Amino acid sequence: MKILFVADNRTRENWGCRATSIALKDIVKQNHNIIYTIYGDITGFYNPLLMHQKNTLLYKAYSFLYNRFSIVRRVSKIFDTANIIRETTEKSFCLYRRAVKNIPIYQEIDKNIREADAVVINGEGTFIFSTPPRYDTIVYLLLLKVAQMYGKKTYCLNAMFSDSPTSEQNKVILDETKKILMNCTLVTARDPLSYAYCKEYIIPSVEYVPDALFSWNKFSSYMNLIYDYPLSALPFPEMENNWIDYNSPYICLSGSSLAAKNQTEAKNAYKDLALALQKIGKVIIVSTCGGDAFLKDVAIETGMPYLPAYLNIFAGLSLLSNATVFVSGRWHPSILASIGGTPCVFLGSNSHKTLAIQNMLEYHNPKEYAATPSQSEISSIVEDVSVLLSQGDALRCTIKNKVKQLAEKAVAGYKI
Repeated sequence: MKILFVADNRTRENWGCRATSIALKDIVKQNHNIIYTIYGDITGFYNPLLMHQKNTLLYKAYSFLYNRFSIVRRVSKIFDTANIIRETTEKSFCLYRRAVKNIPIYQEIDKNIREADAVVINGEGTFIFSTPPRYDTIVYLLLLKVAQMYGKKTYCLNAMFSDSPTSEQNKVILDETKKILMNCTLVTARDPLSYAYCKEYIIPSVEYVPDALFSWNKFSSYMNLIYDYPLSALPFPEMENNWIDYNSPYICLSGSSLAAKNQTEAKNAYKDLALALQKIGKVIIVSTCGGDAFLKDVAIETGMPYLPAYLNIFAGLSLLSNATVFVSGRWHPSILASIGGTPCVFLGSNSHKTLAIQNMLEYHNPKEYAATPSQSEISSIVEDVSVLLSQGDALRCTIKNKVKQLAEKAVAGYKI
């Protein structure tokens, strides 16, 4: 089939978006011709001003500047996509039908959909039914609806389905999702909890296929990248004081999507966590997403080595897969770590994902600490890390064997 692939998110400052997009696309294109791609800088842009129209005066001012000055259009051309997205798919669809008549970016998207045999959506962590709704959820539903209008096959793959821990369930978007996904050729959930959620609330025919990123188990040659080519993990600027020695054992610490919502509070808590972990081993602080920006301040204030979100993703795989332990609230980075057998201690997130991955990897006692841990939780985290360190290679082998099983299911399940 000729495929339009939606949400190739390697353009985002996020290790998980980049890695799983590459992984899923690699599997899909084994049997099909991907003729067009819509990247994450289009599907993932979020502008609450334009989306919810809460401040019409500001919106009118923006529209005036956008229409009057070409520099504004160049700098904010992404707004071309944002400006039809509203708080429901139906409202956005109505605006799309109007916009496609005279706005080039929509004309191009529409042409790409019409010329493809099928539209494949990389669902990732998008389908969180929060209030207000996530921007990218509505974009995905809109594109599926347009494709179905043209009679195209539609696939929603590699998706998480979850409520938000910080808001009420968005029943309007949930209902729209149900109506649209019921008409899809195939819908797959990336984890068992998402599968159960989707089966109950959205579409009974959903299939469970492990996250496409597990297929990166095949990249065993990249595991030693930071040892064979340590310069590959040297972040910009390539200065001597950015050099990190990977030859001694190290613990990796990254953030959480939920912690990112309060950068100051997160910085203070993670600073305490990093210092506590340092008492039992070397710590490398890793921003695996733009939301982890507060971790750079943690690294500066503690003097610990730091790696940014824009690090080469294969160097990131090597880094996490060779850590002794990974402490994180991030889904995909935890998969990258697990590929090398690295055990994880999990922090909270914006969904059920850090509990889901523990179930998938068959952790004996699934546990999730607060995204911004308290002092008592920090003490417990350090204890858990110490226990994991004591289990050594036996535990790593167990994790790697489970990843291998999940990888086989992922490769088979995404060959549509």
